[in-house]
Amino acid sequence: MSYEIGFLKLRFTVEEGSKKEYFLKKIVQTEDNIKRSCAKLLKKKIPYIKHSVSINNQQFYFCDITFSRSYTGIVKEIENDCYGFSKINFKENDIVIDIGANIGLVSIYLAKKYPFLKIYSFEPFKENYACLIKNIEINNIPKGTITPFNLAVTKDNRNVVMKTNDILDSGSFTVNFEKSKLESNHKDIVKSTTLNKIIETVLAENKQDHVKLLKMDCELSEYEILNNTKTENLKKISYLGAEFHAKKNFGNPDDLEAYVKKYIPNITITKCSLD
Repeated sequence: MSYEIGFLKLRFTVEEGSKKEYFLKKIVQTEDNIKRSCAKLLKKKIPYIKHSVSINNQQFYFCDITFSRSYTGIVKEIENDCYGFSKINFKENDIVIDIGANIGLVSIYLAKKYPFLKIYSFEPFKENYACLIKNIEINNIPKGTITPFNLAVTKDNRNVVMKTNDILDSGSFTVNFEKSKLESNHKDIVKSTTLNKIIETVLAENKQDHVKLLKMDCELSEYEILNNTKTENLKKISYLGAEFHAKKNFGNPDDLEAYVKKYIPNITITKCSLD
């Protein structure tokens, strides 16, 4: 098992169940408690911090939750073309669905670069969603370009529990951590919709027959979403840009990639582990 002690900036690998692991756990827990106490105090006074960010030589401004640094990782993902945007020839009124919009970096980047798009952004965590709304405004995105929703996306429209704690980056929130041992002092119960409903609704509203891009970064929820979307709706997606996450006893990103390739002609997948 691997543990990192932040104030020493050292990582230790120890045998699971050993005395060394026990003491390391205690040190890490104490450090986390101190960080959490500091975060609570600061968040009460400064709930959000505004950052100036350059993405591919274009300037953006993003409010993010205090102590979160998720925006730095997402900026790198965009600059490294992890979602395959450079492969897409966007046209007037093309539809983009952003599942796991976080604070809006991807949606807003696309809206600034391709202002003729119709973007539908889904972010379940309330604090992230509040930042998404602020960021649409401070980046002067025209009304109607991005349509935001404070909803999770599931297979069955159920209400879901969002868990997190004060010292996690905002990118770490997920509906699926309710099944794990995440230590949490925040719980949001949020409503959800399905990808079937999203696709059918936005195509009908826009009188179109396809979604140009589905972007997904939803921390393991990609498995239940994609595996439970009608194949006829998957075939209506021209491009998929997504993070597929590996987690023991949960899902295999290679299997999911092979499945979606049957129906979506162009996919760009980044695979990462949550173990």
